[in-house]
Amino acid sequence: MAEIYTIKCPKCGNVFNVDKGVLMSWYFSKPIPLSLREETPFNCPSCNHTMSLQDDHFNDNVLEVINAD
Repeated sequence: MAEIYTIKCPKCGNVFNVDKGVLMSWYFSKPIPLSLREETPFNCPSCNHTMSLQDDHFNDNVLEVINAD
């Protein structure tokens, strides 16, 4: 299952989506791509501010979470 987060950047206010998790259709023999791993940081596409799902106040910046099968 993958989660699609809609995030508002705390630095510039840009709203964007980030995919995290493993899609059910993903082949089990392939490694999980780094970009989909929950511990991998990501950057705002507008200002390049670095964030992570594991940041203490990450949920303060989440507008919506969609679970995708």
